[in-house]
Amino acid sequence: MKVLKSMLASTWMAAIIYSILFIIAIPVLCISAGKNILLMVLSIVIIAIGLPFIPLVWIQFSKLISLRGITAAIEEEKIYSVDELTKRLHISRRRACRRIRRILRRRILREYFFDGNLIHPTYRLGEKKEEEKE
Repeated sequence: MKVLKSMLASTWMAAIIYSILFIIAIPVLCISAGKNILLMVLSIVIIAIGLPFIPLVWIQFSKLISLRGITAAIEEEKIYSVDELTKRLHISRRRACRRIRRILRRRILREYFFDGNLIHPTYRLGEKKEEEKE
């Protein structure tokens, strides 16, 4: 969950900062037109980069938000079956499998393996399962 929280925080900060810069750049461009060339060029660059960049960052943020529930269910509630996840989160089986694969591909949950039906915790050499330690 730490990895996902840090990804969410960094994506959110990038989206907020660039959105604010974009909003500020528009009036600055109007005010500096013909008066301050450097400020005008900087505003144009911010606007040109912001038009495609801002929606992409917010879409990325929303995708990460959608992974938060399934990550918490796997990591904190220890739900490893796709069928149980679909019942718990009220999503389709196809969507749950897609989100699990996305979580594992982005290395949000590093110590798990997905076989299409179950999520298996993996253990490093020399480590024992928590149940065996007790």
